[in-house]
Amino acid sequence: MEARCVVCGKRPAKLIKVERNVGMVVLRTAHRADGPFCREHALAAAKANLGRTLVTGWWGVESFFLNFKAIATDVAAMKSAHELPPAESEQSDAW
Repeated sequence: MEARCVVCGKRPAKLIKVERNVGMVVLRTAHRADGPFCREHALAAAKANLGRTLVTGWWGVESFFLNFKAIATDVAAMKSAHELPPAESEQSDAW
């Protein structure tokens, strides 16, 4: 059975991982979401995390270098999402 999107429940969905890195000079936080996403929600999650990472990920020495990994993960997620066909709406068979 084909996986369903964790956000909307539509198919097809693919296991996709997105990351966000937030640097805070001395500390850093990393956020990760992974699961089956449809094309629309995978692209939205990857773009949102990539945008935040590009703005907030550079502050701090460790965070600066780990930011490149988060960027690569999100770019790979967008590429993977583009390979999915658009999600189809579920139609019920009950008339």
